[in-house]
Amino acid sequence: MLKKGLPLILLLAMIVTISADPIDIVGSRSGFFNAQRLYYLDNLVFILDYFNLYVFDVSDPSSPDSIGAFHFDNYTLGIDISGDWAYITYGQKIGLVDISDPGAPNLVDNYNVTNYSYDVKVMGRAIFVANMARFLILQHTLTDTIGFLGQVSVARDNKALDIVGGVAYLGLDQLGFYAYSITDPTSPRLLSGRDTPGWAVGVEVLDNYAFVADASIVGVPGEASLRIMDIRNASAITEVGHYISYGGSVLNCFPVSHYVIIADGTAGVKILDVEYPSALELIGELSDIGFVNDVAYEDEYLFVLSRNTFYVCHTDLIDTTGGTEIDTIPPTGAVLEPLPGSYSSCSDQPVKFILRDNDEIDPTSIRLMVNSSIYSLTDSRLSYSEDTLVFQPFSGWWIDGEEINYSLTDAADMEGNCADGLPYSGSFTVDISFPIIENPVPAPGITVSTNTPLIHLDISDDYSGVDPASLALQVLGTVYYLTDPALSYSGNTLTFDPAVAGIAWEDTTTAEVCLVQAADHPDYCEPNSIGEYYCWEFSIASEIINETDGKIPSFNLFKTYPNPFNSQINFEFELTQPALINIQIYDINGLLIDNICDRVFSAGNHLLPYLISKTDNHNVNSGIYFISIQAGQKRIFKKVILMK
Repeated sequence: MLKKGLPLILLLAMIVTISADPIDIVGSRSGFFNAQRLYYLDNLVFILDYFNLYVFDVSDPSSPDSIGAFHFDNYTLGIDISGDWAYITYGQKIGLVDISDPGAPNLVDNYNVTNYSYDVKVMGRAIFVANMARFLILQHTLTDTIGFLGQVSVARDNKALDIVGGVAYLGLDQLGFYAYSITDPTSPRLLSGRDTPGWAVGVEVLDNYAFVADASIVGVPGEASLRIMDIRNASAITEVGHYISYGGSVLNCFPVSHYVIIADGTAGVKILDVEYPSALELIGELSDIGFVNDVAYEDEYLFVLSRNTFYVCHTDLIDTTGGTEIDTIPPTGAVLEPLPGSYSSCSDQPVKFILRDNDEIDPTSIRLMVNSSIYSLTDSRLSYSEDTLVFQPFSGWWIDGEEINYSLTDAADMEGNCADGLPYSGSFTVDISFPIIENPVPAPGITVSTNTPLIHLDISDDYSGVDPASLALQVLGTVYYLTDPALSYSGNTLTFDPAVAGIAWEDTTTAEVCLVQAADHPDYCEPNSIGEYYCWEFSIASEIINETDGKIPSFNLFKTYPNPFNSQINFEFELTQPALINIQIYDINGLLIDNICDRVFSAGNHLLPYLISKTDNHNVNSGIYFISIQAGQKRIFKKVILMK
């Protein structure tokens, strides 16, 4: 849209001033304390004033209507908006504000940083922040919180930024204008820079140019200027034109088509025609409206923010149909969802990308690969609307445990510029099965010798993992969650300590325990929950039956020795007839340590030695254990003591 190629003599920053066409004020709202920034979006204007965010409906330009507000705990300085979210810097924090209802903005999360942050821009889920002596990159997480991605220290105060493709353009105050590669957002890399005579406090990029609001140096009046930088090669930035505002401040700018609107402090508002960057033309201005900090434009309306008043103005000065230069700026894009490495419980989980261009995306250029199949917009499952590319499979398309690989391999604008940073790739795993429940302890049907046995249950999930917050165990009619100290979850094992809960079962009681709630933890769609309660029973008998209290048929004798023992213990028994004998060893909590034998023995005397040290998968320490011997439906226990 901007043109080059004028005679060399015009490169001397020629400024042509003509009779300014009018800029008419049609509406206003006053009463602000120290308004700094504004943002226009769909007939709404968001204004940052001191500690406050204000929202105005400007669908009637003559009467801006205040419809919403939010009060922060520090100075508001920067704002960007994407979808239903506003990203606002205030004091030493970056705030995530839900604006889905503009009449009731709501702060959902904030991220603490060192020093003040003056500007913020968002691309996809990445949040780019101008934070004093740092360029900071954060992320809007899937759980609607703000997390850290990367940062780099800069030589001077970082006051402004704009993002195009894989490059961030920074206004570094007294140092000037600099470009950083953000292709790896965890590690921004300096590409090039250019000094400016003033303080670079505002940066806006349009097409092949960056417009730098270069405010006057304190104590040096008349040095404020707008600097125009050619950024077609971000590694070798060149200045191609400038405008000096004598008596102004040049605090912010707003480029549109081949025009730039300047927020010029006490000098008000100025509109420049920058079609020829080396020969800028002042075509309109509005003064005597206070100290102007920010401006925006949409469809013949100019939105002007002074410290104390918000103005809506009408102007015919800006012709957005002009400009003939071929667009060389590539589209930009990123994965929206599912993010790489995530999990979904939907069998029709969509794959979404953000894909933007300063002009228009060529729909015929788009190619998406999903699990080796290639899709274009001729396929009904792929659609593109409002900067969002969506692949929507049919229900049941994905199967449990399947890893889905996706890659946006091709996309270009109408001029043939391929999207920057292609391909945009990732993968996610489908998880549509509920958690696995196994190994209850005490085992179902067993008799334990303590009134307060520890209760264990293994709960695992093969893909997205178990959500600990979902776990709930019912004991004696009371449901316990992990917020209760009696219940814990570690290493896929849920443990309930009845003693901590104040529970002691009576002798001869049948205890029932139920897992009433458990779910996995996918990043997308609803968790998979267990469909029914998982319940089991065991018996309490603190008085252990010994061989004198009752005899198992076929037995004349059952001895264990030595007792206490160290690693090896002997079992001696006499059978009057052949019998199937099962011998097991349990710890004091009823946990099965080992199945010692389970076979038919002939009539007669038998000696069975046993080395407890050979037990697998259990830590066997000194303490009390119980030997169970069973024949048919009869079982007796003997208490033994291990001393290591």
